[in-house]
Amino acid sequence: MEGKNSNYGIVIKNCKECREENRLFEIKKILEWRAESNYLSALAFDKNTGEILVNKDSLMRAIQLANPGQAYRNIRLVEHEEYKVLKDKTSDYTSWDEKVRKEKMAHKGPLPAI
Repeated sequence: MEGKNSNYGIVIKNCKECREENRLFEIKKILEWRAESNYLSALAFDKNTGEILVNKDSLMRAIQLANPGQAYRNIRLVEHEEYKVLKDKTSDYTSWDEKVRKEKMAHKGPLPAI
């Protein structure tokens, strides 16, 4: 059900929209700097090295919020140049949407040769 307008100009959202907005809010809070009111932040700053520190478990949580069903994996940060040359950027197909997409692709069979 789509959002519904009331007689007073207030939009009433359905539960699915609220869940998605709540996930987005939580991901945003994970990636924002820690402050007194942001207990979800995964970020810290090391003044000695000048580096931003990221809590790997919290970052994985953000990935899982964006991709429901995603299996817990180790995370490795790579430089842009290394990322550009990676040949395989496919999913591990553990998130729910990716499982469905892979199943649909498998049912269609291989693409015809041109």
